Amino acid sequence: MAQGYTLLHDPNNAVSTAFLALYGTSGAAITGHDACVAAFPNIQGFPTVVYQEAQGANHFLYAPPDMSTVTAWRTAIDNPPATSKPTVIPLAAFLMRFTDAQLTGIQQATSTDPLMQVYIWRANTTPGAMIDLTNQEVVGAVNYAAGKGYGGLTAAEATMILTP
Repeated sequence: MAQGYTLLHDPNNAVSTAFLALYGTSGAAITGHDACVAAFPNIQGFPTVVYQEAQGANHFLYAPPDMSTVTAWRTAIDNPPATSKPTVIPLAAFLMRFTDAQLTGIQQATSTDPLMQVYIWRANTTPGAMIDLTNQEVVGAVNYAAGKGYGGLTAAEATMILTP
């Protein structure tokens, strides 16, 4: 089957026959129960619109009421919502976002900078060892370290570290 629509149509089904007129020339059509089942054994009934996406996967829409529903369904398949990345990550994953030089510089700063001592203590004692990249304390600590240039950390790198 080529990418696009295929209508599975049974002329003995009134709903299928009514939809055929709406479908028009939107794509291929397979007519007749036996032919449809031979092509797609697991169909639910008639009419069924089959959409084959660019990657070759088939999607089935049973008994659509009109072509605007088919178009909206296809658009949702072709444009899935972006998956959001978690903003809460394990402390170990958070630390992996820093270079060794940055971690060393930040750790060394704790001997002379009391505020860095507090930030490090809070990070190391976070319940569940999880870091929320949107937490204002975390954002403040990373940006503070970047502002001081500890371990060569820059503002641009701080932004990347805080990006989910």
